[in-house]
Amino acid sequence: MWMVDKHGFNMINNLIVRYILQEELDDVMLEKIIALKQQHWNYTRDSHKQWIDENLYKNEFHLCVELSTGQIIAYLNVVNLEVFCNEKQTEFLGVGNVCVDKMFSGKGLGLLLIQIVDFFIRQIGKPAVLLCRKNLSEFYNKAGWHEFYGKTFLLGRLYSGGVFLNYNSDAAVFHIQRNF
Repeated sequence: MWMVDKHGFNMINNLIVRYILQEELDDVMLEKIIALKQQHWNYTRDSHKQWIDENLYKNEFHLCVELSTGQIIAYLNVVNLEVFCNEKQTEFLGVGNVCVDKMFSGKGLGLLLIQIVDFFIRQIGKPAVLLCRKNLSEFYNKAGWHEFYGKTFLLGRLYSGGVFLNYNSDAAVFHIQRNF
């Protein structure tokens, strides 16, 4: 719920952050996640469900930010990746499907979501990669991620969107062999 503090600032009260393993995701949370994703990616409910079932493994995470009402207002997923970085295989985390409920756009929730996942990533101690639309580059730079200017291949095809890392890299080429 929205509240105004004593200084007149609008703020959201009682946010809940949940990390949910894919294998523990229940149907209610799945439907809430799909509803939020449909605001940003125009696919049917069944297509979103199929993508989640096929691309998120049981030990991978959904990160949800909810209101106290249970409404999910920000979401992303975190997966384990084997990335070939200049032909050397390296374990990475992949951050995908970053989205914020359009009713809350421009309120800082996207930045909060990235800060939360950054904390999680630092605890694990692995490098991380995030793929996005090119028009989101400014946001991810502001969030402290580093744009990768080398070539990135996703499932064997040259990826033309934005590629961001949680560290500076001098690599020339990344090969990622799965969706996330």
